[in-house]
Amino acid sequence: MNPPAIDSHFNRKRGEDTHRIKKAGTSAFLLFNNDELRKLRDLIDSALGGTTNDSTD
Repeated sequence: MNPPAIDSHFNRKRGEDTHRIKKAGTSAFLLFNNDELRKLRDLIDSALGGTTNDSTD
C-alpha cells in the first residue's frame, strides 16, 4: 500500500498556502490551508497521546 502523497504550494486564487493530501491510486484528495493543517496535526497528536502543541491559538 502506497502512503498518501502531500503536495504543498501557494494557491493564488485563495491567497494562501494550501496542502493537498492525495489518496494513492485515485483522484481523491483533501485540501487544507496552514491553520487547518495545524489543527489536524494537533488532533492527531492528542489522539496519539502527544503532549506538544505548536499552535499559537
